[in-house]
Amino acid sequence: MLNGQEKAHADEKIAMLKFLMSRGADIHALSTAKWTAMHLAVSNQLPIRVLDFIAHLPNIDLNAADVDMETPLIWCAMLDFPDHAQFLIKHGADIARRDKNGKTALDHARSEAMRQLLREAAKPR
Repeated sequence: MLNGQEKAHADEKIAMLKFLMSRGADIHALSTAKWTAMHLAVSNQLPIRVLDFIAHLPNIDLNAADVDMETPLIWCAMLDFPDHAQFLIKHGADIARRDKNGKTALDHARSEAMRQLLREAAKPR
């Protein structure tokens, strides 16, 4: 559960995204490094509420890869953001995707907690 300050921070970021989109910003535009809005949200450790907003926009690809073929989930593993990783997995991020070196998010996991989260997600249901 978000406290008041966390909720206000998330709402502020969502309001900014809505404002930029209302002025013609393309949420699907890629940076030169092919970072998506979700890559940037993860790397800046924005609140899950912001990730949820982005994930529910039309045609958002949670498995989009940057120039190194790293997905937002791989970034979560490298940065050790398990809450963000859990959100992405719950919303369909592919844990088996590989980067340009053939590594998965599990290969990039920095902590045992992240490795456990990714192992559990990989188990057949």
